[in-house]
Amino acid sequence: MLKLSAPAFNKQRSIERPKAQVIAVIERLTGVRPNPEFITDRGTDACVICGADTEVPSQLHVNLREGYIDGVGQCCASCGSD
Repeated sequence: MLKLSAPAFNKQRSIERPKAQVIAVIERLTGVRPNPEFITDRGTDACVICGADTEVPSQLHVNLREGYIDGVGQCCASCGSD
């Protein structure tokens, strides 16, 4: 069984990054440009259903997230529980 552990992650530092920097980091690391519509100005993901700030850092790997739906994206606590 594959065991994943969260990397050392400074949430406050991540939240302070401007949206453009977060997009650039994700593009550099993955080679794919993320949809800026789903990244807030705080560098966190917006819910793909209602658009609310999920407070999940955009750089956090999807395997470590709660409310992430494969092929859809990040959902907030309210939409993810429906």
